[in-house]
Amino acid sequence: MRLFSSGSSVFPVPFAPAFLKAVASRAIFGQTMAMVRLCLNLLALFAIIIAAGLMWQDFVSDKPSVLLGQIWFEIAPQSLQVSEAIIERYIDPCGLVPALGCAPFLWHPVIATILQWPAVLCFSVLAVGLNLLARLFPRGYRKRRNLNRDSF
Repeated sequence: MRLFSSGSSVFPVPFAPAFLKAVASRAIFGQTMAMVRLCLNLLALFAIIIAAGLMWQDFVSDKPSVLLGQIWFEIAPQSLQVSEAIIERYIDPCGLVPALGCAPFLWHPVIATILQWPAVLCFSVLAVGLNLLARLFPRGYRKRRNLNRDSF
């Protein structure tokens, strides 16, 4: 029994239900990965647009650079406080497991430091990171058309 049957399924043919064959087919997998890549590239483009706007604001104004935490506080101050509480209590390993006996370290030294960085730097690094992450996913598979008129 061949594992790959007709190049469309990764499951053994007699044991695989029809919907698993469709999900595991190369065309659908390629389209899904292409969609993930497109979404990551669009998020990177959105971060570049925000970084460019913040950079322009830094160039034309006499004020110092806008900090990431300042932008977050101006947009939604309650979510900043709620995020701090959730991260310290439920995500930080020292706050999650009291038996460890250590002080929570994730919010105050790590995230609070990042929130004090210029927003241009944060959004630029985010854009580059999302773009590099998108490059890990393959492009969509496209069927090449034969442009030879004699084959019609």
